[in-house]
Amino acid sequence: IRFIVTWEAIEHEGPGIYDHEYIKYVRAILEKANEYNIQIYIDPHQDVWSRWTGGDGAPLWTLEKVGFDVTNFPVCEAAICQETFGQGHSTAERRKGKTFPKMIWPTNYFKLATATMFTLFWAGERFAPHFMVDDDDSSGKKVNIQTYLQRHYINAMAELLKHLNGLENIVGIGTMNEPSAGYINVADLSKGYGQSGASSGAGSKELKYGLAPTPFQGMCLGEGHAQLVG
Repeated sequence: IRFIVTWEAIEHEGPGIYDHEYIKYVRAILEKANEYNIQIYIDPHQDVWSRWTGGDGAPLWTLEKVGFDVTNFPVCEAAICQETFGQGHSTAERRKGKTFPKMIWPTNYFKLATATMFTLFWAGERFAPHFMVDDDDSSGKKVNIQTYLQRHYINAMAELLKHLNGLENIVGIGTMNEPSAGYINVADLSKGYGQSGASSGAGSKELKYGLAPTPFQGMCLGEGHAQLVG
């Protein structure tokens, strides 16, 4: 069985604060599976970074750590999600009796919030070398945001596995479900995604469904500058 866990479920309360009740719950389920000789593959799951950006995965504090205010996402089209649908600018959202469109969540891979988070996660040291944040180890040192995010993600999964030690029915653990490249390899920010060599989400072509700002338009919108978006 592919057993899904999320970073948020483990470390939602804050950096380095683990939900051991959740971890005990996971162990109890996997112990029961072991009784029936069910083998488990643990999937650290995410879709479009976080439930706060339309999917699931990372905790809210990761977005806040890089300076995002999720309450502003609908107004600047930085993300589309169930909780805030209807507050954005598209005609579909403003229509009376609006319903959340089916399978629109993957479009968040190509919007400001998700693209920024994945870019910083994989390549913060290259694209934002001066983005230094306080480390959490009381040393007073600062680390690049890439190191900070990766360390917390890895440590959260390590904390889970530590408490699953001894369960012989666990056959493996994944690294991350369907990661995105963010803005990496997007050669021209004034054009859409899917340029040569670019990859986000499950494929290399942009999913245009609803409003689809270019990467540069998304950045401008995030700064409060109005844009004409197709």
